[in-house]
Amino acid sequence: MSKLVLLSITLALVVIPIWAARQPHPLKGLRLALLGLFTFHLVYAFLLRVVVPRLG
Repeated sequence: MSKLVLLSITLALVVIPIWAARQPHPLKGLRLALLGLFTFHLVYAFLLRVVVPRLG
């Protein structure tokens, strides 16, 4: 499980900008990418602080 958490960084750094680049307006795509990365980092920090230590 911890390997999947570590691999998720690589996946997020590739998938979120690709997902945001589909927007027709560049500024809206940039905002969406930043919001997506910020949200991912919040979830990732939660996983590292709460979930991973409980896995043992």
